[in-house]
Amino acid sequence: MTAATGTPSFAEPDDVEHWCPITPSKRQRHFLDLTDRREVFLGGAAGGGKSLGILMAASQYLSWPNYKAIIFRRTYTDLAQEDAIKDVAKQWWQHKPGIYWNEGQKKFIFPSGAVIRFAYMAHEAHKRRYQGTQYHFVAYDELTQFSEGQYTYLFSRQRKLRDVGIPIRMRATSNPGGDGHEWVKKRFITKEAEADLLAGKYKMSYTLDSGRVFVPSRLEDNPGLDIEDYRLSLSNLNDVERAQLEQGDWTVSIAGIFPPDAMRYYQHGGDHIYRAIDIDGSTLAAVAESECFRLMMIDPAGTARDRDREEKGKPPSYSAIVIVDMCMERGMAFLRHVERVRVEAPDLITLAKRVYREYQPVLVGCENTGLGLPIYQTMLREMPPGVVIPLEPASKKVKQLTERSDKLSRSVPLQQWYKQNRVFFPSQATNACPWWSDFRGELLHWRGLKDQTCDQIDALAYAIIYGMRYADEFEVAEIIDPASMPSIF
Repeated sequence: MTAATGTPSFAEPDDVEHWCPITPSKRQRHFLDLTDRREVFLGGAAGGGKSLGILMAASQYLSWPNYKAIIFRRTYTDLAQEDAIKDVAKQWWQHKPGIYWNEGQKKFIFPSGAVIRFAYMAHEAHKRRYQGTQYHFVAYDELTQFSEGQYTYLFSRQRKLRDVGIPIRMRATSNPGGDGHEWVKKRFITKEAEADLLAGKYKMSYTLDSGRVFVPSRLEDNPGLDIEDYRLSLSNLNDVERAQLEQGDWTVSIAGIFPPDAMRYYQHGGDHIYRAIDIDGSTLAAVAESECFRLMMIDPAGTARDRDREEKGKPPSYSAIVIVDMCMERGMAFLRHVERVRVEAPDLITLAKRVYREYQPVLVGCENTGLGLPIYQTMLREMPPGVVIPLEPASKKVKQLTERSDKLSRSVPLQQWYKQNRVFFPSQATNACPWWSDFRGELLHWRGLKDQTCDQIDALAYAIIYGMRYADEFEVAEIIDPASMPSIF
């Protein structure tokens, strides 16, 4: 610890110009000087040199043996693009004496034995690939393309020996916008930073109470950029995207189909009561679970074939499972649980069984084509009869989803319920519901475009459609102890 500041003392970093063939800009230099800060976000305008800043930061301790760094992009396509961060690193180092590039493992090995690795994390489950590894430096390029869980999980991979003078650092860059805009903004962008950015003022950095640091990026921060020519290119964008990419404005977002001011929340404790909360914080209604009937909707996707299409530029596809409690007497729907995964049919079947056992829905909907077919058949064959007092035989409890209209059209009933403030989501859900951040980002940013991921929305839309259709067929059910359910689940 330093006597003056009480902060940990670390070894002096390398001169980045020894490793990197460019001179850092003033903003990049400030970003690099924050070696005593564990978590720093360099975010804002496109073209501000953010990715180069990450690469320079990764190179600050390459003279240390056993130094390990890893840099993530969301997909392999992102990682493999020409002039993207991995390609730039290869331009810098691939033909330098003493530096070895391992193509199979996508990593550079430096003369000291230090390593910089490049990786992607296209699916939520990919974060588990890094169990058992450890890194001194972890970085995410274009952070808003990642989920919050993919980001925070890698903190568990950051550790070092006590006497090693290398600091542990988490670094990230991004433009505003993207599916992760909301959680990144909440984590890093202070009210002071928002006000300064709107006023055209930019401090070198902003420090949050948590110790995180936000370093704003501007076009002017990149001395090699032809700014006026780039502004001309950006002038072709809509006003929101232009503000995000040209000004680094985190306060604007493209209006989605589901406006945030129509979002309503519920509180739920161990008493099996949903307390619906109005926008002013007052309680609209207290709805017992026994007043609701529970639906489980399975929207299968994310197979190897889907991933192949993604590699060709198609949007990511996920299998989504939602649990929704609907109280038709009061016209309310409560989103209870969401699973969003990229797995093949056997693992999805296992997950569907687990979710079924935990939440005991009275109605399960599953597509019966493609990946959904074996799930549909398994649930029909193995679902125990008489679990939640159905009004029809257990073999018919699984309703075959036959609507084949496009997802935008299928979402219309959900849109109506949502805008009428009849769909409720878990309050203070970030800690209680790890799925909430991803779901909220998908919901608020979806504009119904074909290139947008919306699998969770689609599953919820199915729940509203089938809830309205089959509500009269079910009686109010008692809560059943999961331990009493057949062992097959």
